[in-house]
Amino acid sequence: MDDASSFMDPRALGLTNAWAKVAGRTTGPKNQHYVTRAYQELFRGEDGLLAVYDRNTQKYFAVGRDGVAFENAFYVFTDDEGRQRYDVEHALQVFESKAIPVIKQLCQGAEIDAFERSMLAWYVAVSLVRTPQALDDLRRQYATLAPLLKDQFADEAAACAFYEEQGLAPRRAAERAAVIFGRAELKPGRQPSLGLMFEVLPWLYSRIERSRWLLLDSAADSGTFIISDCGVAQIAASRASYGNILSSEMQFVFPLSSTLCLVSIPADQPRLYYQAVERDQVVKINLITAWASRRHVMGPDMAQIKELGGALSMIPADWTPAFKIE
Repeated sequence: MDDASSFMDPRALGLTNAWAKVAGRTTGPKNQHYVTRAYQELFRGEDGLLAVYDRNTQKYFAVGRDGVAFENAFYVFTDDEGRQRYDVEHALQVFESKAIPVIKQLCQGAEIDAFERSMLAWYVAVSLVRTPQALDDLRRQYATLAPLLKDQFADEAAACAFYEEQGLAPRRAAERAAVIFGRAELKPGRQPSLGLMFEVLPWLYSRIERSRWLLLDSAADSGTFIISDCGVAQIAASRASYGNILSSEMQFVFPLSSTLCLVSIPADQPRLYYQAVERDQVVKINLITAWASRRHVMGPDMAQIKELGGALSMIPADWTPAFKIE
C-alpha cells in the first residue's frame, strides 16, 4: 500500500503498523457490513436515523447505529489449516479508519494532501468491489477473462510462478494457474471472489487515484444525495462503454455526504475541484445509485427515499445509466 508521495510520512508508518496486525486474525465482528457502518452514518437525517427502502420486501423503514447492508461472517474465509479467518474484515476496517476522516475534511471544505488523497482512493476502490453484487460480477468476469489470460504466459508453470510472486500461497497460485489453463474451475462460494477482489484492487486504486476528482456540491434547494448497497455507482459517458470498468469513459460516483458527491473521471493528471450541481443532476445520480442497488437504498430523508422507490418500478428493463458528468 506504499505510495511514493507518502515516503517518510509518519502516517505511512502508522498504516504499516495497522496492516501488520491484520494477518492471522481468527476473531472479529459477527455482522460484517459491505457498506460500512461509519459511511452510512454520514447520511443519517436530523433525527439521527437512516431512511431505508428494501427492494426485496418493498418496505420502507428507518434504522439507527447498526445500519443495513451486512451479513453474518460475510468476509470470513477458511485457510489451508481449516481455521476460520477474519483477516479480510480487519483489512477493510483499516481502509475505512483512514478514509472516513478524509471524507469529513472534504465535507468541511478543507484541502487534503497526497497521502490523504491516497487513503480515500483506496477506500473508493474497496467500496467498488466489496459488495455481494460486485464480488459476483468479478467471478463472472474472471470466467470470461481466464482464457484470454492464458496467452500472457508461456505455460501453466509460468502462470503459477507469477501468482506466487504476487503474494499468493503456492497452493492458491497453482489453483489459479489451473483455472487459466482450463484444467479447473473457480471453486464455489465467496472465498475465490475475495481473492479476485484483492487482485483487482491495486489497478482500481491506481485508476481512481490518478483520475480527476469532481466534487459536486449540492445547495439546499438542489436536493440531497443518497447511497445504496451498490457501494459505488458507475455511470458511463456513452451506452457503448457501460458495464466495462476498464473503459476510459467509465465514471465512478461516490457520495461523501448528503450534500457532497465525488465523481472520479478518467484524466491525464489528478486534480480535485468543487462544482455546484443543479437539482436535475442530483436526481439523475440518485436514480442511478438506487437502480444499481441489489437490495437497500438509503438516505437522510424518508420522503425522498419513498419517491426513489416509486421511480425504480418505472425504469425500463433495458435502461442504461449513460450520461457525461463534467
